[in-house]
Amino acid sequence: MAEFRVVALSETGASLAMDMPMAVGSRCDLSLNLAQRVVDLAGRVAYVKPPESGEGPYLVGVDFEGVDELDAGLLGSFLEEERRRSP
Repeated sequence: MAEFRVVALSETGASLAMDMPMAVGSRCDLSLNLAQRVVDLAGRVAYVKPPESGEGPYLVGVDFEGVDELDAGLLGSFLEEERRRSP
């Protein structure tokens, strides 16, 4: 399992910072810890951007696929709470 940091998150996908790139079109499974709840999501890599300065993490865009109702609800609740906190 590759380590990653979530840069952006939505109901339909995520942008991840990773030390190693993934192949565009490849499937991936993600476990996200959202406010003390773990949500397991499957997705497909939509894009990979190399590090801007030649060093640093790759930016990997993942589109979620087949999200079940429970996980979609948990993700939606988390995002709604985060939106309320943001100015």
